[in-house]
Amino acid sequence: MNQMMHLKAPKKDFKILTITIFLLIMGFLILTAFYGFNFTGNAIKNWSSGNGNSSIELKADLTIPNLELEGKFGEIKIKGGSNSNLFVGNQKFYLGNSDNNLIILKEYVGKIFLDSNRILYFKGKSTEVSVNGIPITSEIGKTLSIKLDEDFKYSLLEIKNGVSIKELNYITSGTIRVSDDKNVFRIENEEIVMKNFQGDMSIERGKFKIDGKVSELEIKGTQGISITS
Repeated sequence: MNQMMHLKAPKKDFKILTITIFLLIMGFLILTAFYGFNFTGNAIKNWSSGNGNSSIELKADLTIPNLELEGKFGEIKIKGGSNSNLFVGNQKFYLGNSDNNLIILKEYVGKIFLDSNRILYFKGKSTEVSVNGIPITSEIGKTLSIKLDEDFKYSLLEIKNGVSIKELNYITSGTIRVSDDKNVFRIENEEIVMKNFQGDMSIERGKFKIDGKVSELEIKGTQGISITS
């Protein structure tokens, strides 16, 4: 009798183990369904944040695209400019044989066209300008006209408060973090589409970094991810 009882015990343990595994799997599936975790890079195919326009929080560290920017920017920092000229008002500043010139502009209004190495077009107005720590002033209440030589080589471009990109569509590699790092997408030579970006950006050491909000993000190719607000 004791032997028979001893033989039945493993069957009971096996049932308990089976039920436990089943409950763990169900709990895992429920958790991923509610919180949208992305373990494989393909888990999220279509997702809506449901928070209105430009409501998807996004941080990205990518390769540098060709950009055409226009608007009002709170602050711009530019480093570079070997053998180039900076025009401020009716003054011309030769930046010498140095790639470490630091130009800071406050409340800049104008256009900026660039690629990964050069600022192709830069023309507008600014309330404050400094070059290598030396301020260039205007009459009180007046703005300064600003212009850079075409093909101005830069190693740093940082823009705070006011970057607006209606649509960015290019093939890139890097990392995109969405909704306060809840979802992280690592991409390699994949096409992305971002719409209505608002926020900050910087370009340095071959990296294009943005921090702000978008209304839509699509990662094409193998991942096939689409996120809308």
